[in-house]
Amino acid sequence: MKRLCLMALLFCGLICNAQTLKFLGIPLGISSTAFKQKLLSKGFTYSSEESNNGIYIDNYIFYGNFAGDYASVCLRVTPKTRLVYCVSVRFLNYKYSPYVAGVMTEELQNWKFNTIKNIIIEKYPNLSYYDFSSDDYPLSTIWEDDKYEIALVISWYANYWRNMDLNYTDKTTQQKREKEKYNDF
Repeated sequence: MKRLCLMALLFCGLICNAQTLKFLGIPLGISSTAFKQKLLSKGFTYSSEESNNGIYIDNYIFYGNFAGDYASVCLRVTPKTRLVYCVSVRFLNYKYSPYVAGVMTEELQNWKFNTIKNIIIEKYPNLSYYDFSSDDYPLSTIWEDDKYEIALVISWYANYWRNMDLNYTDKTTQQKREKEKYNDF
């Protein structure tokens, strides 16, 4: 009986370690081509004008519905193997500016931030998290372990707009990006 319980615990541990971070059910760490196809099949539209443009090399931009809100989704990929290491969501309906009336209130943006934060805490109970703030980042929460990071951030853009972003990062694939990037030297 003890042996059976020990084997069951070991099996559960292997399954838990094999899990990958997913965005809309799509695992990070897969090829950008496969990830893009899956996003398109979920109703997102691809913006070729904004993708791989200027400072955004190795990025692909999509627009669509995420968690009931209109959002831009940016895929960040490794330069050579083209694997998705980060997905960044910008909630476009939750931009706030103290200089533009009727767009969004700071209170509503903060409410949305806390709503999303509570959902992530419930969905990922095993990830430790911490809160921080600064002048540029009035509200931020980071969840992480040795493999993944999820960041919910409200940040100032040009001291005019407060944007709300949710970033999913696969740290293993991100390390591959760094190796690929620096192998050119």
